[in-house]
Amino acid sequence: MTTGISRSRAKRLLDEAKSGRLSGAELDEVVRALQGPPEALDADLYTLLHIVGLASDADAHAGLVERFVDHREDPPVAALALKVLCLWWGRTGDRLEEVRAALEGAEWDEDEDARLAACSIAGEYLRDHADPALLRILMATAEDREALPGTREHALYEVGRALGHSHEELLHRKSSGRPVLPGVLGEEAAARLAREEPG
Repeated sequence: MTTGISRSRAKRLLDEAKSGRLSGAELDEVVRALQGPPEALDADLYTLLHIVGLASDADAHAGLVERFVDHREDPPVAALALKVLCLWWGRTGDRLEEVRAALEGAEWDEDEDARLAACSIAGEYLRDHADPALLRILMATAEDREALPGTREHALYEVGRALGHSHEELLHRKSSGRPVLPGVLGEEAAARLAREEPG
């Protein structure tokens, strides 16, 4: 048995969610579809999860979205679930264990979708919160030679964001041929860790 939401209808519902026009009844229909087994879906799981992320909130549907944080069959879905909970709904503090795990890399996350999402989440969270363990993992990701080059570069960018550098500053330095060097950020991060770590 499959859900009654076709792929084309799911795309229309996503457009409505993006524009703020999704009705409560339509959101309920998407939620019911996501509550069933993923293999029973006609529509794309990623699209349905995206709709809930845009049209709902953590108080109503955190439990539903949490089901997909470790969705090994489809790593982009796992990445989106983590982003919805942390970046869109502001629940990073409740999900730090999952963020750290994704940041360290998982065998099932071959294209590092979840790891890239975790880099973004960690960088944003560390701008306003002290978490030396998370900062160390983010720094290690930036230096991990087994990580994909794009992941290392993004992790380095997020270290810069965590240390208070603005998006504009980091992009300007990169486009002007004066990228933020890993050594410079490493020194700044070491100074921050010395302030934040006990003893």
